[in-house]
Amino acid sequence: MSMYGYCGIDCEKCPAYLVTKENNRERLEQVAKEWSTEYKSEIKPEDVICDGCTAGTGRVNAHWHECEIRQCAQQKGQPHCAACADYGCKTITAFEAVAPEAKENLTKLRK
Repeated sequence: MSMYGYCGIDCEKCPAYLVTKENNRERLEQVAKEWSTEYKSEIKPEDVICDGCTAGTGRVNAHWHECEIRQCAQQKGQPHCAACADYGCKTITAFEAVAPEAKENLTKLRK
């Protein structure tokens, strides 16, 4: 069974999660470089490290502390957005527009 982020991202398919588990510095640097280009931002290898936002403990990437989806789900005590009575809110809908795989996962979790 997969581990999902609050947003529906499958952690076991996420490059940040995978390279963190591999403990592979070279791959971590590669992902940081790829994401820097993709997101037009400077992303350092340390920013990519992540054990999963729902893990409760462990290492988290730089975005973890500013993620509105994570903050909302934690405030509401939800394991993920699919469990929320407000599912379909503007925050998760905007995210799903750029991450359709997350929407598919949340749809499965709602069943």
